[in-house]
Amino acid sequence: MSPRCFCFGLLIALAAVGAAQGQKKKTVRQRAMLVALGFSRDGSMLVSGGDSVRVHALDSGEMLHEARIGGLTKAVAFSPAEKDVFVSAGQDAIVRFWRLKWNRPFRSLKEHKAGVGALVYSPDGKFLASAAAGSENGKPAKGEFRLWDTESGELVRSENFRDAGVFSIAFSSDGKLVAFSRTSNDAEAGSSVEVFDVASWKRTRSISISSGFGYGIAFFPGGDQLLIAGGECVPDPAGGCTPDGKVWLAQPKDKEAGVIVELGTHAYFRGAALLPDGTHFVTGTATQRDPEEPGEGPLIPAVQVRETQTGKLMWSTAEEGGDAMYGAGVSPNGKQFACCTASTIFVFDSQSRKLVQAIGVGD
Repeated sequence: MSPRCFCFGLLIALAAVGAAQGQKKKTVRQRAMLVALGFSRDGSMLVSGGDSVRVHALDSGEMLHEARIGGLTKAVAFSPAEKDVFVSAGQDAIVRFWRLKWNRPFRSLKEHKAGVGALVYSPDGKFLASAAAGSENGKPAKGEFRLWDTESGELVRSENFRDAGVFSIAFSSDGKLVAFSRTSNDAEAGSSVEVFDVASWKRTRSISISSGFGYGIAFFPGGDQLLIAGGECVPDPAGGCTPDGKVWLAQPKDKEAGVIVELGTHAYFRGAALLPDGTHFVTGTATQRDPEEPGEGPLIPAVQVRETQTGKLMWSTAEEGGDAMYGAGVSPNGKQFACCTASTIFVFDSQSRKLVQAIGVGD
């Protein structure tokens, strides 16, 4: 399996996903390519990124907004302060602010030079953080972190890296800390999660996660612990690599990281979001059809729930089509979580793990 397929998350299968018997499925006219999701602040809508920027009503699956930009939209987020405002960004390196049902963005930010892969609002909505990564010789490079004032669009802070990309971001629940992954698949360069105090812009900690990728970060309530999800690319005899999944638990200040390792039967963890009790997290990944033959056969997209302290798998469901599950997220009220394959959004009840809605985007 080529490392590029998993390092950048850009090669998404276009095969449609059949809904399970009894699921509701809403179909839009063209085949889709989904790679990102975000809940609205009241949990009634989902914004998705990929070949288009789309907004769907969660209860009915109705598409409320669609905008085709050109290139892949890799990051989306709803504002926590304004119900109908959301942002998108992707390969063209432009961060766009949208208002629901408006045909054009009302603001475009063009400070990034590389493709943007992550967008996160601060809890109060006053700041927007964005992360970007370019590549050189097949390796992440030209990493960029940006912090924006959402009212004025002014660039507030920036960090740049020549030897690694920036792939994921998270704010603490009080908005005082922000963390982002400085990511490389070069063992010599190494990878880390950088944690900054937002007000002073002083680094509180640099957490080493060896080589590999940090695709998802989540602060625990109170900000005293940090969940990091991703993985490494283990070289194989064929000259490619077998991706593994790894989860790190770390303190954002002054303490050593704890490491949880999960190997062999799944791809990288494509993001992570804490469930309401904080003892479990939801993640998107891919499992192998035959766990007894690692590295052989196709990967099947899967969404999983795992214990935060041990990484133990508690629940999982897999769907045919695509390479992995993307866009793992939990609704603001914590009652639902969602992931997407290339052409279907899956929404689950957080307590029962039952499927609430399957929204098909494309034939």
